[in-house]
Amino acid sequence: MDRYLIGIDYGGTVTKAAVFDCRGGQMSVCSEKTDVRFSGDGRCEIDPLRLKKTVMSVIRGAVAGCGIDPSLIACVGISGHGKGLYVTDRNGEPVGNGILSSDRRGEEIAERWRHDGTSDRAKALTLQDADAPLPPVLLRWLKENEPDDYKRIGKVFEAKDYIRYLLTGEAFAEVTDYSGAGLMDLVNQRFDPGITDIFGISEIYEAIPPAVHSADRCGVLTAEAAKLCGLEKGTPVCGGLFDIDACAVALSAASPGDICVITGTWSINEYVSDSPVISDDGTRNSLFALPGRYLIEQSSPTSAGNLDFFINVLFGGMKYKEADELVKACSYNNVIFTPYLYGTNARAETASLAGLTRAHTRADILRAVFEGVAFSHKLHFDKLCSHRDAPDTVLMGGGVCSSGVWTQMFSDVLGVRLRTSSVKELGALGAAVCAAVCAGIYPDLRTAAKAMTGDGAVYEPDPSATAVYREKYGKFLEEANR
Repeated sequence: MDRYLIGIDYGGTVTKAAVFDCRGGQMSVCSEKTDVRFSGDGRCEIDPLRLKKTVMSVIRGAVAGCGIDPSLIACVGISGHGKGLYVTDRNGEPVGNGILSSDRRGEEIAERWRHDGTSDRAKALTLQDADAPLPPVLLRWLKENEPDDYKRIGKVFEAKDYIRYLLTGEAFAEVTDYSGAGLMDLVNQRFDPGITDIFGISEIYEAIPPAVHSADRCGVLTAEAAKLCGLEKGTPVCGGLFDIDACAVALSAASPGDICVITGTWSINEYVSDSPVISDDGTRNSLFALPGRYLIEQSSPTSAGNLDFFINVLFGGMKYKEADELVKACSYNNVIFTPYLYGTNARAETASLAGLTRAHTRADILRAVFEGVAFSHKLHFDKLCSHRDAPDTVLMGGGVCSSGVWTQMFSDVLGVRLRTSSVKELGALGAAVCAAVCAGIYPDLRTAAKAMTGDGAVYEPDPSATAVYREKYGKFLEEANR
């Protein structure tokens, strides 16, 4: 009898659930816009009750969409954005809103820690630099600014671990997420109370749930969750994984050296390694889904989400296909966009359009947006390659891959061959791969990924375009570092 798997992908723009068969074939998908709340003081939050409703709704929609008997769902897997913070009290009720990875309220604390040595002392264990959306920064912010809520904290969750808690009522800390959150000793691969002591949040150590791995069984659907999701009570739920790991797994990145570019709300640029990278250039380390491996990451919230702003705010909800056609027909120009609407990976603190005149059209602006996002990825990509040999081929996934024009532009800007995936919902597929191992369908993640993933289109760089972009990238860096 056939068995099926559900992968959930909770992101800062869209929340999705998809049903896959045991060979990775996507049977159905259901998505809803993530109801994120932005405020002028840098907050980026979600109402936990709204999040619960959204997650249950997309699961129910995906199950209904494929028309299979819910009893055939072998396991549920979850991927979600990293960093940010989701906390509950000692009765399991949410304390305040969930905080997403684009939140910037902790900038002052992160800067303070970088100057007073706190960041460096912690980095000796965590291999992470202090940054605004890291949980220790946000927890310290709560302690200093909302002490009553801070005192109520009973459990500290990462995004997908909180969703798993909503589904099962059981609290666990899956290591791909927590190892990238500044709360884990990556040298010894364990939780250490000395880390929370360094950050001045020692009482939080007891609120960190027990550690688990991506394919571990971490409870089953409660009766309430099953009813809301349209599934059977007792359906197993696995540990799941950080969304950057999920995309790497879905792109079949498993061997040391495999490098991935993921385009979503965040610009994710990463490779699998046998050892961590200690650097002062913003390179991050976390434990990869495959035991014994690290994921080396350069990232910032500077990717395809910037296009959403222009399409929805400035261009009246233009269809993405129309934007693609406008850019395709538009020639090279001197308009430069720095894609820092949600954060930065350079000195500039806000987004900008430089070189714009009244002679330019919206096609010129859209082309600059496409290019600016690609240039921001290149800034990260070049830093990654300073720690390793430059690759011949890069695995690429995310929203940009829906546009052949934009994907070719990435190949030209990076100057490398790009191999995309045949599956659109990479985060959900990566979660489903973990679920397949948890359900015993495959013996390990490497075997499951090989069986459930497939290649898509290949893009070769155009040398003449690469030369043009090399010159314009220099001008982009001048704007980005003003």
